[in-house]
Amino acid sequence: MGFNRSSPFLTSNVSGAHVSICASTRSVNATATLNVLLAAVTIPTATSEHLYLRVGDDYFESPGGHIRIFSPQELAQGLARAGLATTGVGFAHALHTPYWLLRSVAGLPRADESALVRAYRRFLINATVSPAMARLERVLDYVCPKSVILYAEKRGAASARAA
Repeated sequence: MGFNRSSPFLTSNVSGAHVSICASTRSVNATATLNVLLAAVTIPTATSEHLYLRVGDDYFESPGGHIRIFSPQELAQGLARAGLATTGVGFAHALHTPYWLLRSVAGLPRADESALVRAYRRFLINATVSPAMARLERVLDYVCPKSVILYAEKRGAASARAA
């Protein structure tokens, strides 16, 4: 878990879920504020995880690899148990789905030896600075996302401001 002092966000990677948390306050009126904890939790989609598992066991057996497949419902229930209400859902990283599929086919311990994997990685790096590729990925995020994102918040009690 890390905290970037220049950002209000706290980030963590726990059990395959990437968590970004932002604590903030919102003005309710001139004399009160509402404490709000905002969170964006990303997990790999179950579909992509099952796809990589079908290709080979390396994806789950690699150090730092994923050890559990979550459904969005399970994650939402876990957030609810922690007192966070799910407020939205999104999908991301569609261009990474084929990358991890290629890495799984090549075998993760030796994937970087594959010319195809290296070429696709270069493509991904170039795609990050391309507005056209960003637009394409936003469309593909609804077709073959690598990650599902749950947005959640935890509202605290309103507190009176000192006069």
